[in-house]
Amino acid sequence: MAARPEGKELLQLRPPGAQRRTTILHEALRVAAVATLLLLLVFLLRGGGEPLPQGRPAPLTQGLTLDGGAFDLRTWQGQYVFVNVWATWCAPCLQELPDLAAASKRWPQVRFVGLAADSKRADVDVVTSRLGLPYPVLLIDGALQHAWNASALPSSFLVAPDGTIAWSGVGALDARSLDEVLRKSQSATTRP
Repeated sequence: MAARPEGKELLQLRPPGAQRRTTILHEALRVAAVATLLLLLVFLLRGGGEPLPQGRPAPLTQGLTLDGGAFDLRTWQGQYVFVNVWATWCAPCLQELPDLAAASKRWPQVRFVGLAADSKRADVDVVTSRLGLPYPVLLIDGALQHAWNASALPSSFLVAPDGTIAWSGVGALDARSLDEVLRKSQSATTRP
């Protein structure tokens, strides 16, 4: 009986190029595994798309509005504030902005603020002027976007008068959904 081939002898029994194909396949699998782990890590570190939990204090939000005015979310403490994190490149964000503008007029007892993330100033200016957004808009950096846990856009938050999160959600809101959220706020119960 013939001896079973081992080591280099076994490699010599493979068809030409088989070793190279196996090496390429192993390398591709290794790269895919590393990429998957990196994406999972980024997803987890950025909050995984989950909104801020109810009852958590709203992040410190300060900056300059597009018109150059100073903004500090704390100055609106004692009132409900609807915070919307959006971007100019985000189609669902742009879709919901007209409904937010209209809601800010229907619900005057609720303050609104837009936080434009990952967007160029010129693009934000075009969007806000075209839509005539009647509330302040700030350009924010990645750190403030992360503080709001807004890894998915649009992300929206209703801040209670005590400065805590009363409601949060991810995804575009239409007028009816927005009114349902605002109706839940105690100071907005007299409106539709």
